[in-house]
Amino acid sequence: MKSLQATDIIPLAILYKIAQHIREVATQIGVSKNVPQMDARRIGIPTPKVTQGQIEIYLTLNQLHSAYEWGSGIHRTRGTPAKYLIAPKEGKYLAFYENERGIWDYSKGMPKLHMPEPDGRGLFESVMHPGVKARPFLEPAKKQTRQENLQVIRENATKNIRLIVVGMSRKV
Repeated sequence: MKSLQATDIIPLAILYKIAQHIREVATQIGVSKNVPQMDARRIGIPTPKVTQGQIEIYLTLNQLHSAYEWGSGIHRTRGTPAKYLIAPKEGKYLAFYENERGIWDYSKGMPKLHMPEPDGRGLFESVMHPGVKARPFLEPAKKQTRQENLQVIRENATKNIRLIVVGMSRKV
């Protein structure tokens, strides 16, 4: 007699639909919080890990969206909060406009300013970036859809357990 697998009770197709629904809600929340480059394709659903007892489906984020989900730099909620170095990838300098008061604030550890540009940008060899504050979208989406997802799982588990039990009793 065949032993039951987790996928016998909850088919992968149902779990993928749940993951896709969470991804859609997370995308809507991200857009409402002005998370840059936010669309459903930015949240990945890789191949699930299936064992006899469980199925794991992950929703993955790229580096940019991870920073907005959990914060980065001094605002990070995971790991050690700290500023991080940004250096130019191409060229010799980074270019930034003055702050909202129209001045360069050296009291906060701004690096050496090289000749300001005529348009108001200052040129820097590198900066210590404070990071971005968290604007969570994935965790709120999981919480928002939890009851609905549990109901889908209950319905499918009940239906599939009945089918398996009926099928097994007929074979005996």
